[in-house]
Amino acid sequence: MALLFQGQPPTEETIAGCRLQIAVAAAVARLPLVELMPDSPDGLPVDDWAGLAARAVQGANLAEVLTGLGVTAGPPSELARGRVLAMRHQPAWATAPPHLRRQVDSYLLGMAPD
Repeated sequence: MALLFQGQPPTEETIAGCRLQIAVAAAVARLPLVELMPDSPDGLPVDDWAGLAARAVQGANLAEVLTGLGVTAGPPSELARGRVLAMRHQPAWATAPPHLRRQVDSYLLGMAPD
């Protein structure tokens, strides 16, 4: 997978978000990450995704879930999308209420939550 751009290179936050999304996709597909180029000085975020997911299912709405993940409201940045995606793929998220799952899915798709 590659992050292609024209003109100015993407910000470090965008690159970190793309790396996180790729890591989640690889984990879901059970594919190992062999090499990341260029090397990230910080590596991939090592947040406690299982713990974050367990707390997120307690949220009353999307805003509370985003706050718990350290994500600001508004259109998702690549890093925000990566954090939400990583949380969403934890086993605890399966117990989230249907309305909350729909709101998170809408957020990931860039749609207005219901």
